[in-house]
Amino acid sequence: MTKSGREIMEIFEAFDLTGTAWSAAQLAGCDAKTVARYVAVREAGGDPLVKAARPAEALPRRARPITHHGGDEPDSLLPG
Repeated sequence: MTKSGREIMEIFEAFDLTGTAWSAAQLAGCDAKTVARYVAVREAGGDPLVKAARPAEALPRRARPITHHGGDEPDSLLPG
């Protein structure tokens, strides 16, 4: 879930006040990993409101189509 601009500013204010992701998360009401992610974006000079693109390896693989072997009859798909 993406945070609103106001929520992100609260995260930054909490982090600037406390200096730790865990304490800032307690004040902002979110997870410490969320605080760390937004702070890392800010420190890198990025825009925290822009959603980062997912790397290609994180995308789900497309399922292969199901192929039927042994004829068109449904009974041919069952064992026995």
